[in-house]
Amino acid sequence: MTITTHTTGTTHTTGTTHTTGTTHTTDAPRAPAPPVEVSRHVTSEGTVRWTRCPTCGGLRMALTPDDPRTAPLVSGGHVPECPDSP
Repeated sequence: MTITTHTTGTTHTTGTTHTTGTTHTTDAPRAPAPPVEVSRHVTSEGTVRWTRCPTCGGLRMALTPDDPRTAPLVSGGHVPECPDSP
């Protein structure tokens, strides 16, 4: 969260100063950090890809099978408190 305060002052010849201030709060959404590829292996079943989350360090394995009739497999992932977890 970013808080920005703008203050303007006007001084009159009588010596009094009038000050007005506005505060804006901005919660700019941040883009999730992309996973870092640790390794990639071609196996008899397909391609196994290991990635690590740069925010929490969680390790994830994904198997992309060569056979389109076979479902992809995924294991591991983010820690529960990770802000980049879907």
